[in-house]
Amino acid sequence: MCLCFPDTPFTSPHDTDCDDLNANIYPGATESCNGLDDDCDADVDEGFDLDADSWTTCAGDCDDARDDIYPSAPEICDGVDNDCDRTADEGQDAVDCTDWFFDADGDDWGLAGNSECWCQPSGDYQAINEGDCNDGNIAIHPAATEICNNVDDDCNGSVDDGVTYVTYYADVDGDGHGDAGNAASTCDGAPPGAWVLVDGDCDDGDPNNYPGNVESCDGEDNDCDGVEDDGVSYITWYEDSDGDGHGDSAGSQTLCSGPPAANWVQLGDDCDDGDAA
Repeated sequence: MCLCFPDTPFTSPHDTDCDDLNANIYPGATESCNGLDDDCDADVDEGFDLDADSWTTCAGDCDDARDDIYPSAPEICDGVDNDCDRTADEGQDAVDCTDWFFDADGDDWGLAGNSECWCQPSGDYQAINEGDCNDGNIAIHPAATEICNNVDDDCNGSVDDGVTYVTYYADVDGDGHGDAGNAASTCDGAPPGAWVLVDGDCDDGDPNNYPGNVESCDGEDNDCDGVEDDGVSYITWYEDSDGDGHGDSAGSQTLCSGPPAANWVQLGDDCDDGDAA
């Protein structure tokens, strides 16, 4: 419509107003930080993005002096609210986050392969170290001291390794010496029953036979040196058939247990053992 004289509402000779419903918006108006193009130059809030991160304070930039801080910015583990959500270092997989391992028993050791990346520990993901082989027992983890309990306390794959073992020997006859062929090595004391620390018993069914015992003339190896009746006194006896106190040298026995019979003597010089004269 073309008029020679302006008439309401056609009162402006300019046709560049970008929002004729808002009296504060027109070419040449002062730009305000309000999310609008106040001066109709096709730019919104120009002059209010000091850090040039494409976000203004009125659009949610919580730090217009840093171009790495704005809404939707990646959260960085730096103690700063990078994404302007009023919380610092929140969320999983933030930049420079740390792998925290699932630690149900609270021993500061988590399960290998079960981690989440957070700036700070979160929930059950509290352990910086992995390798716990029993996450239900606070005393079992890779830094634990191995003790004698038939359990892999230090998670190295071996049970009761590094503890002190003692070998005990069964002492059936109770002579203080055990059978080397019947031994038990334990780290928690002697097994139930008769067990001793000393082995070498050559006859664990007879309390009179053991290492260090005094050899007796009994046809047995009392001192367990492999020889029977060694070290005892032996006497040669001769049979005295005619009872004259002298025996026949042709027949003798050397014994440590006394004469074989009453008519045996220690002299073997009888030339006729059939005649007492």
